[in-house]
Amino acid sequence: MTGPSPAETARILTLLYTGRLLSPDHTAEHLSYMQNTNYEALIPAAVPPDVTVFHKYGLLNGNLHDASILVQGQRSYAFVVYSLGASVAEIPVQTIIIRQLTQAVVDRLF
Repeated sequence: MTGPSPAETARILTLLYTGRLLSPDHTAEHLSYMQNTNYEALIPAAVPPDVTVFHKYGLLNGNLHDASILVQGQRSYAFVVYSLGASVAEIPVQTIIIRQLTQAVVDRLF
């Protein structure tokens, strides 16, 4: 795997959300981009309306990922899912798995 691991991605998101990665203005701007995305079919689709989602998804060579910060009130959690696929034909199954994992985590955390 190239790039950061899921744990490293979660750490980066935590630093971003807590304001320890960028300036306050750049943090707010970046989080606004992550909240208003063009693809909401993964983690956001499995989260109830009272939980705010900041996320970034990625798709490359059949690998589908979504990395997020989930927020409700004063509680926030980094939640990252990387999935491996042989081709884009596996995206529907990967999408279902990401949603199921998200629901299980959200049910436990919130």
